[in-house]
Amino acid sequence: MALVEQLPLTLGALALTSLVVCAGTALQVATGVGLGLLAGPILILSLEGETAIFVAIILNLLVSFALLPQEKGEITWPPLRLLLVGTLPGVPLGWLVLQQIDGTTLKLFTGVVVFAAAIQLLLLRRKAELGGGKSAHLRTLVGGGFSGFMGGCLAIPGPVAMWTLLQQQNTPAQVRATLRALFVVSYGAAFVVHFGLGGETATGWSTVAALVPALAIGVVLGIVVKRRVREATLHVALRLLLLAMGVSLLWKGISDVTA
Repeated sequence: MALVEQLPLTLGALALTSLVVCAGTALQVATGVGLGLLAGPILILSLEGETAIFVAIILNLLVSFALLPQEKGEITWPPLRLLLVGTLPGVPLGWLVLQQIDGTTLKLFTGVVVFAAAIQLLLLRRKAELGGGKSAHLRTLVGGGFSGFMGGCLAIPGPVAMWTLLQQQNTPAQVRATLRALFVVSYGAAFVVHFGLGGETATGWSTVAALVPALAIGVVLGIVVKRRVREATLHVALRLLLLAMGVSLLWKGISDVTA
């Protein structure tokens, strides 16, 4: 109870956030993305902007570190290296932008990004692109830069990176493992930037501690789901959740502006 009393969340908000974190973690384990896209928006709705992003970064970092050792054999290294070259400068740039916007703008910005990610995933097809060479390298570098920017600003590096990898000849398992490796570096860099330059109060750490049980349950559920549920079904669920979350954030941001 002492931990709950320190939280900036009501019991109802904590329960809802825990459910979303659990679902997002399960999707992340099974498909490669999900936790950042779902946890970030619900945390932004419940907490102050920078604290919400910090909590989302830590949760994603914990999951990525826990799962990467099991999947490192599936990593595709050439695109990962290019993504990392773009990601590392993108993360601090995203953090700088975060410092310049208020809570209402952050909700609107996140709502637009999450809604766009949902539309992107709805339209996405797992087909390899015929083009290659320098254009493919440039696309991967630019994708890494945007991914890092979104990771530093919103703790959501996944959609752009996933889109970039799906333009190449990668299997779902390779995409999942490569994203996991990218997230370890991306969220690790975001943690260093947010904690080192911005600092963080006990509020962020206590919120992380309260959500760790939901994270652990989500990991177990994700492992079970990955074995028993078709990945296409999981992607449909993710897209529907993203659409709902994007609409919710846009509505909240617009309501704050017009209030």
